[in-house]
Amino acid sequence: MNKSRIFTGIVTALVVASVVAAYLQPSPSDVARAHVSQQGTPAESLSILSSVSSNSIVAASATVTFQVKGAVPPKKLFVAMGRPVYFLPWQVVEYREEAAE
Repeated sequence: MNKSRIFTGIVTALVVASVVAAYLQPSPSDVARAHVSQQGTPAESLSILSSVSSNSIVAASATVTFQVKGAVPPKKLFVAMGRPVYFLPWQVVEYREEAAE
């Protein structure tokens, strides 16, 4: 085999692997729900109020807002996430609670 075929094969394998890795990553809402659960709020008591994401190959971001069912007083939970490249997992960059109106 010549060097250009080996190089082409390696590049093709890396591209395919990155696309497969991207599809295997959980959605931003799943990552946010898991993070909120780790903070002590049961996942079954959350309803999504909004989910906004800006997906790109580089530097994607997402924000998920939850309403906590049955909370007195009512409260909202905000989870902001980012990922440097499309095939890496979402990382929580901000988490905050606010009183719902």
